[in-house]
This record gives sequence, C-alpha cells and structure tokens, in this order.
Amino acid sequence: MDATLVAVAGIYAANAQRTKAVRTAPASRSVLVNGDFSRGELRHNWTALYAGSDAIAGWHVIRPIDYVSTTYWQTADATRSIDLDGTPGPGAIAQTFSTVPGDTYAVRFKIGANTEGPPRVKRVRVTVGGTTRRYSIDVSGRSNAAMHYAQAAFTFVAPARTATLTFASLSRPGNWNGAVITSVVVTDSTTTVSSETARAEFTLQSPR
Repeated sequence: MDATLVAVAGIYAANAQRTKAVRTAPASRSVLVNGDFSRGELRHNWTALYAGSDAIAGWHVIRPIDYVSTTYWQTADATRSIDLDGTPGPGAIAQTFSTVPGDTYAVRFKIGANTEGPPRVKRVRVTVGGTTRRYSIDVSGRSNAAMHYAQAAFTFVAPARTATLTFASLSRPGNWNGAVITSVVVTDSTTTVSSETARAEFTLQSPR
C-alpha cells in the first residue's frame, strides 16, 4: 500500500551519526487545524487557489496550489488533497500553530504525485521550526486510480511558542503537475518514530 521510503545516497558523510529514534505520543491529538484539508471552499473536482488565499480552513496559500476533491483521483484516508503545483506552479502552503518551546513534535503526512504531466519525479520541501526535509516521488507505476501514497514522518524540536509548517514544491516555474500531500498530522510526543524517517532527504520508490 504505502511506498517504501529510501534515503538518498550521499546525504550524510560516512562518519555522521544516525539520528536517534525519538518519542511521540500514540494517541496525541494533532495540533494542526484541518490537517486532512476537509474544510474549505471547493466548488468542483478541484479548485485553483492563489497566493494570499485562506479558502482552506487553517491554511494560508503562499504560491499557487490546486485544492483537490475526493472524487478527482484516489484518496488517502478518504481525505481531500493538495497538488503543490497549482495553475501553474510551483506552489506552497503553510500553517502556523502553537508549540511548547523545547518539546519534540512528530510531523506525519501522506504524499503522492499528479501523474498527468511532467516532471516524472516530483520534489517537495517541508520546513518547520528550523528543520527541513526534502522528498522526491516518481510517477512511474502510479495513476489517478492508483496513487500509491507514501507515508512520510519526521520530528523537530520547537524553538519558540509557535511554529510554521510549510510545504513547497521544488518544480520549475510554470509546471502544472506536482507532488500531492494529504493527511497531515503534527503531535507533541511520547512513542517511537524510527530514525529512518528522520533523514534530511528521501526518494519515494515507485510501487512494485
């Protein structure tokens, strides 16, 4: 079902320490508003949103995105989704939320790809609380009917009383088909998140 996360080779030097597993809460409620994008102004199967839009509850559009319904392509967890390359892209979307300085938070989300056009490999940058992760996902073996969403997760330590989570496409200007995100959750913590999810950059393999 979910694609395997494989770390991009060469990110860390040979003597770099592996990031230790951290603890995150098993039943902790997400500190985000509307992480599944279910609340928002969606008039058709998809709606183009532009910089400055607050049409999706809790989220602020920084650069053009497409807000996609549950009927346009296969959903993850029956939720709406965001194509990070809008009409056109590249796009970006963000949410600011309250944190406790010094606490560790786990960020989890599902990522797919708009397969309707280039590039073959979609790239996205995720930033929050001074932490950055980059993800790449290949459209090979994927389609609107079989999105094969991958589960992504990482942690960060809150540096202040608020943090801003930003998803930004790394596509070239003018692209229309980007990485797709959905089911975003951020929790303050007490159970283990694997160190394999805490690397700086990931390639999400094509489904087998």
